[in-house]
Amino acid sequence: MTSTKISANRGITTTLCAGAILAAIATGSVAVPANAALLLQVGGSVTGPRLAQTYIIKTKMISLQPGRFTLVLNGAVIGDYDSDGQQNITAFVKPGKNTGEIRYQRDPDARRFGSSVITVGYGKKWNTIANAEISKASQSGTKRFSFVAR
Repeated sequence: MTSTKISANRGITTTLCAGAILAAIATGSVAVPANAALLLQVGGSVTGPRLAQTYIIKTKMISLQPGRFTLVLNGAVIGDYDSDGQQNITAFVKPGKNTGEIRYQRDPDARRFGSSVITVGYGKKWNTIANAEISKASQSGTKRFSFVAR
């Protein structure tokens, strides 16, 4: 795997799912895969510009509704999700207009009851930007969205 060294001005911890990469960035420098460096370098800074809100993705997967979600933000694949969890995606959000899509794929073994959901949102008082749901009745597809970050 090709790596690129990037330096951090301040210590931060970032979780990257692009290519299933987990990188902890501390004060100093650390080697991370080249595509991670491209995703992190916004405005010549590892952390990018400061935003007023924290942007999060949440997934709730029901065992009766197996499937997979893929989140794309500003043309970069942020991650693939097939289990419960949440991730801070603020490092991938740029000030101004952001565009994204949620790709969802229902497993052929999906059952009649229940649904699995992915939600993108922000803020201490949760504000939903976009969500998608997998259920027995749903087909695989893509949901596009956009929002303005400040």
